[in-house]
Amino acid sequence: MGLSSTSIPCGSPILLAAKGTGEQPGTQYHSLLPPQGTSQLGLKLDWARGQGHHHTIRVDGPRGNALQYETVQVVEPGPVLRDMAFSKDHEQLYIMSERQLTRVPVESCGQYRSCGDCLGSGDPHCGWCVLHNTCTRKERCERSREPRRFASEMKQCVRLTVHPNNISVSQYNVLLVLETYNVPELSAGVNCTFEDLSEMDGLVIGNQIQCYSPAAKEVPRIITENGDHHVVQLQLKSKETGMTFASTSFVFYNCSVHNSCLSCVESPYRCHWCKYRHVCTHDPKTCSFQEGRVKLPEVGVWQPRGEHRLL
Repeated sequence: MGLSSTSIPCGSPILLAAKGTGEQPGTQYHSLLPPQGTSQLGLKLDWARGQGHHHTIRVDGPRGNALQYETVQVVEPGPVLRDMAFSKDHEQLYIMSERQLTRVPVESCGQYRSCGDCLGSGDPHCGWCVLHNTCTRKERCERSREPRRFASEMKQCVRLTVHPNNISVSQYNVLLVLETYNVPELSAGVNCTFEDLSEMDGLVIGNQIQCYSPAAKEVPRIITENGDHHVVQLQLKSKETGMTFASTSFVFYNCSVHNSCLSCVESPYRCHWCKYRHVCTHDPKTCSFQEGRVKLPEVGVWQPRGEHRLL
C-alpha cells in the first residue's frame, strides 16, 4: 500500500498540544499523527456517540494555541481504529474502522474560492496562488518564489481600488485609474474587464493600471425598474495565465429615471435637475442657461404663476 509514519497513542505528552481546540465534551482521542514538515497534527477522533470523524488541528494557531480547522466524516458511524498512516508522498492519510479503509487527502485547498477564505481557513498547507486565482500548496503554484506570486498571510491578499468608482450610463470611454496592492509583476500584460460587457488592454504604470470604461454600445441599459444604478465587477485579468485575479465594484448610474426635483437631487450620484424642462441629468451643461439647474434639495423653484414651492 506504500504507507509511512506511525500514530502516536493517546496519552502521549504531545496530546497536551490539542488543548484549546474547542472539542466537544465526550470526545475520545484514538491517535495523533504529525505530518512531516509542518506543525499540523492529524487528529483521529471517535465521538462518544459512535460517529467516526477525522479532525485536523494545528498547534501553532494565530493566538499561540491549538486551532481545529477541519472536520471530515471518514468512516461509517462506529469506532475508528488506533492505527493510521500517511502514503509515501504524504499527500494522503489512511484511516480504518473495523470494516472500512478510507483514504483522506491531507489538505483540501481547492475548496476555497477566494484569498480570504483560503488563508482564513487556518490550513497550514494552503496559500493563494495570485495570478492563477486559486488556493493550493506553494509547490504547486507556478513561480511561487517570486515576489507577491504566492500569498501565505491574509495581509498579502490582492486589493484593488478605482477612481472614479462610478459614472453615468451616458458617459463613454472614461479614463479609470486602478490602484493595486500586493500585485506581482505584470510584464506579460493585463486586461480590464467589466464582467461580460467589455474587455480592453490595461496600461501598467507602477502600482497603477489605467483602463477605459465601456464604449456606448457596451454600456448596460438601466431601466426604471432596476432603480437609478447598476453595479458590475471591474476585474483584472492576467495575460500570462488568462485568469481574473482581482476585482472591485463599479457603478453605472442613471439620473434620467428620476422624475421629480427632490428625488433627482437627493440621489447619491452626480445628478442635477433642469428646472423648467423637468429633466434629471448627470451633466449640468445640458440645462439651458436661462432655466438654470438645481443640485441641493433645499433650493426653491419659481413657478410660472408666481408660486414658490419646493419640488
